[in-house]
Amino acid sequence: MTKLGPQSAIEPLASLATDKLSSRLQTGTQILTLVSLLFVAMTPVTYFNGRAFHDGWYAYLHLDQQMFPLDTAGMLTQGAVAWGDALAELITATLETIATHWLALLLMIFSGALIWAVFAWLNRKMDEGGKKKKQRPVKIRSRFAKLSSPILSRAIFLILALLLGFEVISLMTLGFAALSLPFYQLGRYEAKKAAAINFEKDPLVVVKSAKGDVLELRELGCGPQFCALWGNGHASTAPLSAIVWSDSPPPDK
Repeated sequence: MTKLGPQSAIEPLASLATDKLSSRLQTGTQILTLVSLLFVAMTPVTYFNGRAFHDGWYAYLHLDQQMFPLDTAGMLTQGAVAWGDALAELITATLETIATHWLALLLMIFSGALIWAVFAWLNRKMDEGGKKKKQRPVKIRSRFAKLSSPILSRAIFLILALLLGFEVISLMTLGFAALSLPFYQLGRYEAKKAAAINFEKDPLVVVKSAKGDVLELRELGCGPQFCALWGNGHASTAPLSAIVWSDSPPPDK
């Protein structure tokens, strides 16, 4: 009979530790891959969101958004800011709704739970009744015999292909609308809120008009050649060379 040494007792423990380390590395690699794929998928989505927000913001002020373009990095940053604004507005609206209509919310929850329970009970009863009934043979030969014709089968295939194409186009259109329209409206909403306080947090600039008048206006944003300005309750556009001085408000405390 051979005796097992200390090395033989350690080998199973070392093998178990190696297996755990390999499993952890594999799990970490999978998580890192999923996160990378998520960022890759969210990059174009964020770009479309930022573009819609940018266009909606300038559209509310009746300005040509093509005069104030943003590069790809700017659109992605604008999309991230739009997502933050959307989440903030959603949380605020949800809390205000709960505080105002808490009783109605409780009634909706209890009524929904009751309806769910009734449907579950009816579904269970229908399943029990279906098991008790004997299955009757259905004559399907005559139905499939009509579909066996080559002309009819090809016509059905073409119709199904057209319907599939229509569904794909419809889903793409709805997906693009879902990515654009809410953030377009959010951009208009944010511009409306800022216009209500006359953009008091934006820099105050001194501009020479085409007539030679000196005006003090709020700077809304600048593109490569033009700046969007606010004054007297409306927005206007001026070339960069018209701005002679800029004074920003003090930082928030």
